[in-house]
Amino acid sequence: MKGKTLIPIPFWGKLVLLVTAGFTLFLFNNIWGQNALIVENADYFRGSIGNILTITMVNEGNVAGIMLDITFDPDCFSIDPESCSKTDRTIDMNIFAAVNPEPGLIRFTAASLGTFIPPGSGPIVRFTVGVSSECELGQYTFALSNSKFADPAGREYPHDVVNGIITVWPPTVLNVEDQVVFQNSRDNVINLNLDDESQDALICAAEVSILYDTTCFEVISVEPTNRTRDLNIFQYADRDSGIQIAMTGLGACILKGTGPIARINVNVSNCPEGFFSWNISNAKLADGGGNIIPFIEVDGNIAIYTSPKGNVNDDGTIDALDVVLTIRIAIGQYPDPSESELQAADCNLDGQVDVSDVIGIVNIITGLGICLPLN
Repeated sequence: MKGKTLIPIPFWGKLVLLVTAGFTLFLFNNIWGQNALIVENADYFRGSIGNILTITMVNEGNVAGIMLDITFDPDCFSIDPESCSKTDRTIDMNIFAAVNPEPGLIRFTAASLGTFIPPGSGPIVRFTVGVSSECELGQYTFALSNSKFADPAGREYPHDVVNGIITVWPPTVLNVEDQVVFQNSRDNVINLNLDDESQDALICAAEVSILYDTTCFEVISVEPTNRTRDLNIFQYADRDSGIQIAMTGLGACILKGTGPIARINVNVSNCPEGFFSWNISNAKLADGGGNIIPFIEVDGNIAIYTSPKGNVNDDGTIDALDVVLTIRIAIGQYPDPSESELQAADCNLDGQVDVSDVIGIVNIITGLGICLPLN
């Protein structure tokens, strides 16, 4: 077998190559370095709030000050400058603030007195972003400009800038519906809901794990609904920390709309009264061609009560009279409420009766949901 002919390099040639490479590496690392500010790409949903915009910094030297501008489409996005939050890398920064001098512009400044950000990479600030319900679907640029970061002596680092691409999607939502159950109860139903009315493509396959406290909840069965009854494969498997549900079309798809795609039948043990999270994990939605469809995951709050909440006057109906009575208890104008009245009025289970319980009972009456915990 023929091989390539290697031409030997003289000793001095090797030495010159070694010195040149080492000097180049020294210049790169110690003079120019590998420094950058990056807006991380993200997927948002039209009409959504609470989206996270993350700015990442890569720095090979200590950093004591940062300044940057972020520009974006103000007709589509809104950023509250007060939503800027520190990260593990910037937790010790003494000055940490953002302003909104004009629509579509956020100006961020961070500085430290006596401390600095050590060399490394990772997020330095996060903002909360809202997306208009009128925003057109597509990709939008969040651009960095006027960016600077400097060492403790005030020397600026040359650095690269990487703008972020934010993709706006239709608001497909997969969620566990909030529900109230009672201690030692059987045959409760917890719904897994899907809202895909705004999704162009049909969803023909879904896989989702739901994590919950298995010492309090025992899943007896998982059943399809009218929207998923034509799927060829619909199954679930028990896990130590929850269940896994899989459904596949093989020619059939989930009927487009809103509401349940699976009903989870649950028994409840003698767990303490409180709120328990049912968290969606490792979920995937796909169309008939196997293409992944992006969506929002919304975890569920399942309230375990020892007795019903909201019916403060114990007349069998939750109505305006219960709201009035709860307000009187909250402001101290109802003398000596009984223990059962206090328990019925404290629907968020925080141990006291206040305005949050009033709002919760109103939500129960109007059908907006259960009385949720303060967090």
